[in-house]
Amino acid sequence: MLKSDGRGLHIDGLQSILFIFGRDRKLEGVIMTMDKNRLRPVADFLRAKYTPAHEDFPFVGDASATYRMGESSATTPDSFGGKR
Repeated sequence: MLKSDGRGLHIDGLQSILFIFGRDRKLEGVIMTMDKNRLRPVADFLRAKYTPAHEDFPFVGDASATYRMGESSATTPDSFGGKR
């Protein structure tokens, strides 16, 4: 694993980023912690690249979503990152 504050990546609202590698040293996952106000732009970006499998964006409360493409998936946690 490799963790960074992500400053050099110039991603709006990024607080930290964790890269997860398998035993073969190939990237297997990325966990990004972002400000909560980034949920909609991130969801819009993922929706353009992946098929929505689940989206729950209530007006108030925790939001979550899962997007899929083949064997790949992108998921937001039940409580979308960032500080409240």
